[in-house]
Amino acid sequence: TLGIRPGGGCHYLPEGYAAMARQLLPQVNRYNYNIKSRECVTPPNITNIAFTTDAKNVIEVTFDQNVHWTDDVSQRFYFETQDSKVADVTGTGNTITLSLSNPTTATTLSYIQGGKWRMDDAIIYGENKLAALTFCEVPIRMAGSR
Repeated sequence: TLGIRPGGGCHYLPEGYAAMARQLLPQVNRYNYNIKSRECVTPPNITNIAFTTDAKNVIEVTFDQNVHWTDDVSQRFYFETQDSKVADVTGTGNTITLSLSNPTTATTLSYIQGGKWRMDDAIIYGENKLAALTFCEVPIRMAGSR
């Protein structure tokens, strides 16, 4: 339900439920009826998270499809330690680069905490306009490792 417009909490306006149905229909058609789509019908999902510097102050988050976002999304990333925050978000294609306020000792990264998902505009979206899947405590690798 992340990114549904118009938004809701536990319940949505009829237009919100209609938006959910439009997003789910291509997936239902694909998985239940083997109907192929010309475009990706799933939300963006991460494929890799890695530090790109030995200083551990830059992280690349790679998705399975191209993504876009607003600058406010920097507030949506969390570490298990409180020693650093995301200061800047850049990137292109399927990769987001997170520049940190200072080096971190964190070993995991999360995107959108429970109870703090209501910042409707600060969301990562795929080219298909579906909101990216959230994730919790995914290990951050060193560059070059998978």
